Amino acid sequence: MPRYYFHLHNDMDVSDEEGMGLPDLEAAREQALENARVMACVSIKEQGNVNLDHYIEVTDERGEALFKLTFREAFTVTG
Repeated sequence: MPRYYFHLHNDMDVSDEEGMGLPDLEAAREQALENARVMACVSIKEQGNVNLDHYIEVTDERGEALFKLTFREAFTVTG
């Protein structure tokens, strides 16, 4: 099973040293979405705001970037 790494880039850069074994790139995208949503909620709860340009970069076992998911892409604001 491939291993994917989820590196957080917000007010500070946090590298994922463990990674996560997932079946495919789509599963990695779903995990990145979940992580971004959680991090955005934590930011709103603790600071009262969220920077939608913060992002998670997903890399493979060789360290190659596969995609970047911004917090903006993780949810929709309505109303």
